[in-house]
Amino acid sequence: MWFVLAISVAIIWGFAELYFKKSTQTESNTLLFFWQYVLQGIVYMLVCFVLGEGLFENFRLELLLKILPIALVSWVSMFIYIKAIANSKLSIVSPIMSSNYILAVILGIVFLNERVTYLQIISIVLILISMFLLVRCKNTDKNCEVSNKKYIYGIILALIYFIAIGGNSFAEKAYLNFYVTAIEFIFYYGILCLIMTIIMFFTIKGVKKDFIFKKPNKDTWKGIIYSNLGGVIYTYTLSMNNISLVIPIISSYVVVTEILAAVILREKVSIKQRIYIVLIILGVIMISL
Repeated sequence: MWFVLAISVAIIWGFAELYFKKSTQTESNTLLFFWQYVLQGIVYMLVCFVLGEGLFENFRLELLLKILPIALVSWVSMFIYIKAIANSKLSIVSPIMSSNYILAVILGIVFLNERVTYLQIISIVLILISMFLLVRCKNTDKNCEVSNKKYIYGIILALIYFIAIGGNSFAEKAYLNFYVTAIEFIFYYGILCLIMTIIMFFTIKGVKKDFIFKKPNKDTWKGIIYSNLGGVIYTYTLSMNNISLVIPIISSYVVVTEILAAVILREKVSIKQRIYIVLIILGVIMISL
């Protein structure tokens, strides 16, 4: 069951990434971030209303405060993610960001006593080397609207995301192991999302009185819906098995992203870049076996 759910998340998040990229070309990054968490808070509350019997009546402040650090890192990571895909090619930054599970797997081995195979170790080394070589490549597409400066900026942000979300995924798994159930995590995280967006709304209105919180466009809606649907399934899947098994499979969403980026966005990359991207994807597939 967990394997089917993990594959489902990979497919859903692949489409979410496509629509987020399209949205960054027409939508304000701030608005994209804001609406992402407004809808996430609402969706998570609806899920808890249907599946979380007794959660609303037995609210526990200590659990809310325990989940707060994970929520904060998640929000910062999401803003970095949006900036990364807005400033560079999706086909370049997605393989870097999707490889964040390497850090989560390593932490899982060290602190949760999880085991990995030799094939998975080889895969991790392959991905790290390929990522290093990919980062060293310059943007060679002269017709591309992404300047080399923005291209490098996007990659740097992708690397920061790689570290932040990798550590956060491990922390979430540890919390699910020792502190909360999947539905409790969804409940308190959803509450924190709503609180954060309310604070964000009044803060922006106070600083930029002329800022307009317009409705999301079609691509933004699709990206947010796919992202949040995958988020709910992700939390349940993560609670079902070892992080070293679940996260690598979910990270294979990069395969879906690469196909969509080539077919729909028609992004062009050099032969060198393509080789390194393929090696990263190969590593993702190998570590999932």
